[in-house]
Amino acid sequence: TQNGWRGYAPDLPGHGDSPKTDDLSQYAAQAVYTAFAAWLDGLGFDQPLRLVGPSLGGFLCLLYAYHHPQHIDSLALIDPYYSPTQLPLSLRLINRRPRLAAWAFQRIPSWIVHLIFDLDRGETHQFNSKVRHAIAGDYLRASPKIIYMGSSIWDLTPILPEIKTPTLLIWGDRDRTLKPTSFTRLALQMPQVEISPVTGSGHQPHI
Repeated sequence: TQNGWRGYAPDLPGHGDSPKTDDLSQYAAQAVYTAFAAWLDGLGFDQPLRLVGPSLGGFLCLLYAYHHPQHIDSLALIDPYYSPTQLPLSLRLINRRPRLAAWAFQRIPSWIVHLIFDLDRGETHQFNSKVRHAIAGDYLRASPKIIYMGSSIWDLTPILPEIKTPTLLIWGDRDRTLKPTSFTRLALQMPQVEISPVTGSGHQPHI
């Protein structure tokens, strides 16, 4: 707060310390957005907000800015997930079978998850072992059912031209989770966007 700003970060359903319900309807993208919007509105701010949204958070921020433009001062989107067309084929196949994917993820031993991150020579290779361990821990804390969130995302492309909020768009040019070319397409659709690609970074340039 020394620069006059205060940050708030929610744990989305199934993430972090939030409840890990067995009710699959709570993991649908629409339900997650409803919970996110209710959380924001419940904070009772009397000034427009600056929203920062990485990945799925980008979807939520875009949707909120579309429905409540008067409440938003600006957006910072980091490798935002705004359309199923951004996914590579492997992740599209997983999204078609979310129940099977959640079942498999639930049964992977934690040591294998940590080993995967330790041996990764792709997106997380630039992070030290402590950071990779923390990222793996975040995955293990999450409910396997969060896979249903990604599989229920709908395409926001049709509404992008109507989101006139000033936006900073950041992405890693080596993102393997979402196609990097999709972010330039996003920038072309929105009226007020400043772009900032991060050379050599993957899906998590903010880390």
